[in-house]
Amino acid sequence: MAASTDLLGRLQAHLSQLEQDPINTNIDERLFESCSLALAPGISKKDSITLISQLSRILPVLQQDPTQPIQFLVLLLEPLSFSDVLGLNSAVDFVGGLHVAAVPYNKLMLALLSKAAENATDAATIAAQPEVVTALVNLWLCTGDAGVAKQAGDVLLALLKVDHAVPPGAGAEESLPGHSQGLMWKRVFGDQDVYALVFSVCSLKHTEGVELSGSQRTLAQARLLEWLPEVGAVNWNAITHAHHPEIEKRYTDGKGEGMLYFAAACMVDTAGDVLMHRCLVEFYATLLLTIIPTESAGSPHSSAALDFLIQHKLHEKAMSFYLDPSNPRHDPLDVQFLYAPSANYVAAYVSSYPSHFLASPLKSTLIKRLQSSLDLSPSRWAHQESPKHDLHILASLPRSALLPTNNNWSSSPLSLLPSKHTNADVLATLATIFHGPSKQEIINYPASSPLMNTTHDATWKSEAQAAYALYYLYLNHNPSLFADLVQHANIIALRETALAAISLIRSIVTANWLPLSETSTPSSDAFRAALPSTALAEQQKGFLAILSPPSLEHTLPYLLSPTQSFSNLVGGVGDTENSAYRVAMSKFECLKEVYNRLSVYCEESGEEGEEWVDVIKTLRKKVDEGPFGGRGGQEVGGRIATMEL
Repeated sequence: MAASTDLLGRLQAHLSQLEQDPINTNIDERLFESCSLALAPGISKKDSITLISQLSRILPVLQQDPTQPIQFLVLLLEPLSFSDVLGLNSAVDFVGGLHVAAVPYNKLMLALLSKAAENATDAATIAAQPEVVTALVNLWLCTGDAGVAKQAGDVLLALLKVDHAVPPGAGAEESLPGHSQGLMWKRVFGDQDVYALVFSVCSLKHTEGVELSGSQRTLAQARLLEWLPEVGAVNWNAITHAHHPEIEKRYTDGKGEGMLYFAAACMVDTAGDVLMHRCLVEFYATLLLTIIPTESAGSPHSSAALDFLIQHKLHEKAMSFYLDPSNPRHDPLDVQFLYAPSANYVAAYVSSYPSHFLASPLKSTLIKRLQSSLDLSPSRWAHQESPKHDLHILASLPRSALLPTNNNWSSSPLSLLPSKHTNADVLATLATIFHGPSKQEIINYPASSPLMNTTHDATWKSEAQAAYALYYLYLNHNPSLFADLVQHANIIALRETALAAISLIRSIVTANWLPLSETSTPSSDAFRAALPSTALAEQQKGFLAILSPPSLEHTLPYLLSPTQSFSNLVGGVGDTENSAYRVAMSKFECLKEVYNRLSVYCEESGEEGEEWVDVIKTLRKKVDEGPFGGRGGQEVGGRIATMEL
């Protein structure tokens, strides 16, 4: 307490000196740092307001770098509301503090404006000051400080969100919120000066009064592309509606559509700026993932964002760099930079709109593309760079799209993934596919329940059945799967592959499967027809599949075997120890998962579960020993200090 009092006294004395002679008095930065750490958290409200008043008088006249005093002031202002701040000083110079050149003051002004985003009334106060909103938009788009730009964009978005008053279920008949005030939306999209500022700063066309270099414009474009999907998620109509046709026609191709069309189709020089072209394709993918499907979309399996991209032929264009990279219309340099974001867009589309994808002609084209790109030799799979983008798409596809056609297993791109000469990306892809839909999506209705007929539940059911089918199809055509996985898991020197192998085993243990029926995809008859003549016995649950042939003879002995330590390996102790520890913990978590699920199954199955009693006892004993078995207290404790945890 005495120390804080002494610190407060020293600070007040220093502030008095600065106030009396701001030119010749040096700022005691160490004192401000100490106050930020020790004084600000527990200062009384009275002392805090006194210091805020002093700093408010001093900052406008300081001739030195005000960074430290400003940081301390921001801490003092944290407990206060926007109204409280205006009550202390109603003449806050927001416009001056938001000027691009006033770098030290930018964060202070943004901290104050973020307080206005806490309720609609304060947001309306800011909206009533067009010069402040203009300065905020200009700072967001034009500042050279990436941190300030991000904070300014977040503040602007927060102000719009808190002032968005369209009630749930009201629809999107109007472009701007019609309920309550919605003044911030009207200021940003309805004020010609603010609206035109966004277009003029981001446009490739030179605008009088806007002096920006090419790199500054591309930064502004990237910031707008990052911001628009979040705004569209709040009010899609606001970014697609034409608010000021004369402005929109001036900066677009004359169609006069809204800000989204400008950003998505007209703003970026795709022919001359490949990096911004890359950002643009990434923006399309973000748009798909951010704007959820609604009843107002073109179909129940689509969304406003997907409809927009298809309407303007941007959907096809975004995918073309992946689907047809050798097209002579593509510049080779563009393909080199755009292949990855194009693949990411395809993955976003097929995972977010599976029904739309399955009903489109794209399905056969994409399957052929994957078959071509994944048809690699064993040496390339094991020793060259992984085709990670193709694998990402494969893992994102609806599982029913991976089922073989005409009972021909080789027609599925999944058949091309090896388990012996492989890599961590392949094993992670198999884990995703075999696991089935995520647990969070499970709806615990009986299979015969009419509630399973909803689109969401039917999709989940279809994915769970397809995962089951794909696992057994792959296993029957690759019976050495678990022998290969155990071999990979035992090679700790290749840590990522070892961890991926264990993760694949665990994904099967925790798999969300449903049995096939005559009406499922595939139907039980079609599934049987696609199996080899000597098909393996099937289990309806993943953990039982792990405890059945051909997994049983490899996986269970591995999970029960002693943990490997760095002493079995040659090389540097540090990294190897780290690898051995991570593999041991992953293996132990997998063992616990098998034990827990088998125990619950036996309890619920009654007499049917009695055959597993001895296995449960063995698993329980191993679980009780911990991840490092009997040597836990002798060896691991003495080495824990050297582990790179």
